[in-house]
Amino acid sequence: MLYHVDGVAEGGVLNIRAEPAMKGEVIGTLDAAARNVEVIEAQGGWGRINVHERTGWVAMRFLSAPSNPWRDNGTPKLLRCFGTEPFWHATVDLSKQQLRLVNLAEGEVVKTQAIKHVVAGRYRTPTRAILSDDITLMVTPVQCSDGMSDYLYGLAANLITDQSPGGPRPRILNGCCSVTNTLPHE
Repeated sequence: MLYHVDGVAEGGVLNIRAEPAMKGEVIGTLDAAARNVEVIEAQGGWGRINVHERTGWVAMRFLSAPSNPWRDNGTPKLLRCFGTEPFWHATVDLSKQQLRLVNLAEGEVVKTQAIKHVVAGRYRTPTRAILSDDITLMVTPVQCSDGMSDYLYGLAANLITDQSPGGPRPRILNGCCSVTNTLPHE
């Protein structure tokens, strides 16, 4: 989820370490005023984030969460999702009730559709299904790799669509999602 740096002196920085320990090598920093930092996972007082083409760790005591959209069956308002083989990209904007799917390999917008429903999983599953006319995006808060970089993401995606090369037939696309506070211009 998204966090703000909190408790770091003005002008100071929060160290990003290679491992979740004070002795870990510093591989980057976050400014004291940094906002909307996506934490992929938290363990033992440390949070994993993406930095400089890899992941690193920050002390959670210096981060505050303005909200947790997964709590109380909520869903993040803005998501960027993507996958490889084939390359695809989808954006979800719950404030506009819109899901947009792009086939990046061909550089074309496949569909922009109104979101009809967001369904929370039952029996304690944290999965959310975002439904439109012929696109279903299933998002689960679990660590995910894009398979092409050292980045890790906090959400796995399964997208089911009737849009495929050569005409309509169901397809399942797999990938990852990232919570964001802005989407690319459309």
